[in-house]
Amino acid sequence: MKSFLKINLMLCLLVSVSAVQAQVDIKINPVGLIFSRAIVSAEFGVKDNIGIEVHGGVGWPSISISDEKFKSNTVRYGLNGRYYFSPDKGIDRFYAGIYTRFVNGEMTSTADDGRVKRNRASGGVLIGYKVIARNERLVFDFGLGLGRVFTNKFTPNSEGQESLDLSDIPFLNIDAPLFLTVGYRL
Repeated sequence: MKSFLKINLMLCLLVSVSAVQAQVDIKINPVGLIFSRAIVSAEFGVKDNIGIEVHGGVGWPSISISDEKFKSNTVRYGLNGRYYFSPDKGIDRFYAGIYTRFVNGEMTSTADDGRVKRNRASGGVLIGYKVIARNERLVFDFGLGLGRVFTNKFTPNSEGQESLDLSDIPFLNIDAPLFLTVGYRL
């Protein structure tokens, strides 16, 4: 239910921001497909040098531990705020900002049909550079961030088993997003 409310809140934000300014960049992260993730984002120009980006998508990664294979189905979403230094064509060039990322989903074990719910929340700072092609439509956005994982909880569906929160373990609570997106300016 919380995820449903968060998604609705983000959609309301999208509608209100899109009414403020007409500049919108729709982007996709093709590198995410290598890691079994499909992420789409929309960035709205709120002012000449401020952008708000909303992103969402799905993930289906699988991992193997010993002889046991785990399949995962997740929903990913988040919100970024960006400040552009010396923009040229709207919201472009070097930027710095803050980000949030949320992951909700379920992992399934192929060995014993066990199911584990996963909730992850992280946030931090980001920097990047956005290039607009000569046609002023094609967009390339490169960025990286550094932050903290606030929650990385695994909750088994079986009774009698405890939840595991990996965000309390040093070095597992570091979040470092790296992205390369390609998009189109509307």
